[in-house]
Amino acid sequence: MKVSIRWGKDVINSEWQEKTFKDNMAAMEFIRKHSDNIQGINGELIPEYAKPLNHYDIQMLLEGKRPW
Repeated sequence: MKVSIRWGKDVINSEWQEKTFKDNMAAMEFIRKHSDNIQGINGELIPEYAKPLNHYDIQMLLEGKRPW
């Protein structure tokens, strides 16, 4: 599974990267562990008020949907 992740300390100092995971659960685990450095998923920027992301938000973003 390929996921586009905006990686960096903040939105301005981050860039989009393609990450490959073996399945949906591996992607979720990575996103949860590194949530401080993830500023966007699959083209959607994550607003500060939505952090930290919950399970539902991560799943929606992985599906290409906007949860907020």
